[in-house]
Amino acid sequence: MDETLDLLVAADCTSWQRRDEDELELAVSMGVYDEAHATRLLADCAAVEASLSRGHVPWDHRWSD
Repeated sequence: MDETLDLLVAADCTSWQRRDEDELELAVSMGVYDEAHATRLLADCAAVEASLSRGHVPWDHRWSD
């Protein structure tokens, strides 16, 4: 399910970029998500970024093969 906020991760998992934070804000203002849901999405994104920064890929990266 697409929950608006995207995290684009390079194939080698050494860099990443958040996308669509503005769309998440818009979705909250339109009532698509409440503040608690948006906060959870941002926290989940931050947790993935923290894992990547420690060199740990938090998903099975064999998909790229």
